[in-house]
Amino acid sequence: MENSKWNIANVRLLAVLMGLLTLCWSCSSDDDDNGGSESDNQSLSGAYTFTATEGFPDWQVDWVGNEEAPKWESPAANLFEERMYVIIKLSNDYIDYSTNEDRMAVFVGDECRGVSKRNLSDFDMTDIYFTILVAGNKYDSENMASLTLKYYSGGMHQTFTFPGFHNFAPDDIVGDTWDQSLPLSPSGSKYKDFKLMSIQLKDAPFSVAPSDNFAVFIDGECRGVGYGYNQFEDDIYIWLKSEEEEGKKMQLRYYSVEKQGYYTWEETIEITQANRFEETLEF
Repeated sequence: MENSKWNIANVRLLAVLMGLLTLCWSCSSDDDDNGGSESDNQSLSGAYTFTATEGFPDWQVDWVGNEEAPKWESPAANLFEERMYVIIKLSNDYIDYSTNEDRMAVFVGDECRGVSKRNLSDFDMTDIYFTILVAGNKYDSENMASLTLKYYSGGMHQTFTFPGFHNFAPDDIVGDTWDQSLPLSPSGSKYKDFKLMSIQLKDAPFSVAPSDNFAVFIDGECRGVGYGYNQFEDDIYIWLKSEEEEGKKMQLRYYSVEKQGYYTWEETIEITQANRFEETLEF
C-alpha cells in the first residue's frame, strides 16, 4: 500500500517543477528544478524611490483566469470491469478560491475515467476533499496506465493539470491517508512557467521584520511575493505566462514594517533562461 499513496513531492517533480504556492511563495531552492540554466547573480544599486504607506501593500499574484468550467463526465460503468479510488484533499492554497463549480477528474490519455465534485469534511467543514472512482480495464492494469489528474478551480476559472501522478492499479486507494493535497503550480492554464529568486539586503536602514514583504513585478503586475519571517532564506516563485516573457524586465519592491513604506529599485532585472536569480538589494 505504500506505493499506492501519492507523495506530493513526486507530484511536484512530475508537474514541471516537481512535480506546490502557495501564496506564501516559499520552497526549497534547487538550480535544476525547472530545467533552466545556471543562476543569474546581480546587485541592484542604491538608486530607489521610497513610498510611505498607511498599511501593508496589497501585493499578491492574480490567479484568476477566464477559462469556462470543463464538461467532464465519468464513463459508463458497463464499459470498464476494474476500479480504483483517488482521494484528494484540497490544499489551503486553493481553498479561498473554491466554489461549487470545482471539479476534479482523472484521465488516461485524453479519456476521462472519473469525476468528482467537492465534498466538505464531516470532521472539519473547512476541509475540502474529492473522491474519484476511476474506471479501468485489464489493458490499463497490465500496462500500468499513467493517470493524469486535473483540477478546475471555480474561483480561479482555470484548470491545473498534474500528469503522471499515479499508475492505474485495480482496487487500489490513492490518498487513503487523507493527507494528500495539491500545490499551486505552473501546470495551470494561466501561468505556464516560473523562475526562482533569492534576495539579500545590503546596508539596509532598517531591521528585517517577519511581516516585511518583497515583491516582483512584470509590466506592473505582481508575479511573486516573499515574506521576511525567514529572513528571505527561501526562494520566491516568480510566475510567468509563457516562455515569450523572457527578455522582459522585473521590477523589485521591498516593504519595511519599521519604515512603514516600500522601496522601488529603479534598476530592473531582465528575465533570462536562468532558472534562478540571486539578487542583492543595495540601500
